[in-house]
Amino acid sequence: MKKPPGIVWDPGKSAQDNAAEILPAMARRLFGAGRRLARGKPKLKRLHEFRLQVKQFRYTLELFEPLYGAGLSGRLAKLRELQQRLGRINDCVATRALVGAAGDLAGAARVLKHIERAQRRRVAGFVRFWNKEFDGPGEEEAWVECLRHPRADSARTRPRRTASPALPPPRRS
Repeated sequence: MKKPPGIVWDPGKSAQDNAAEILPAMARRLFGAGRRLARGKPKLKRLHEFRLQVKQFRYTLELFEPLYGAGLSGRLAKLRELQQRLGRINDCVATRALVGAAGDLAGAARVLKHIERAQRRRVAGFVRFWNKEFDGPGEEEAWVECLRHPRADSARTRPRRTASPALPPPRRS
């Protein structure tokens, strides 16, 4: 998985206009990457890279959540679940590495087999979740459409400046 293109923010546009342009493209990249992984037997390294992509997308959306309101909350919940599923797979990978590095400890082979079974179940669970819940019919288009339209009642101007506290008058000597 190659590194996604950087976000190009246009300072001449409002936050809403930038979000409406940038976030739908990020969603399309996420759906494309997820579909490629869910098509067969995904490699663990690719799942880890995808987990990082999901995490970046989620954090970006959380920053923009005030522009979208409640319409984005349910989508963020699904994204969190996706990230958690991918994280549990990565936990198995890390645990296998730790147990494997311990050498020939009593019972290590049995523990490794248990972790490998759990890992296979979690990968299969990711594929099922992706195909049936996250990327069901029309889901990508619904995400893109939602992200193209920040709420009309969110501020369309630059952030308001807050008044600084009044300074006390200068002292006379």
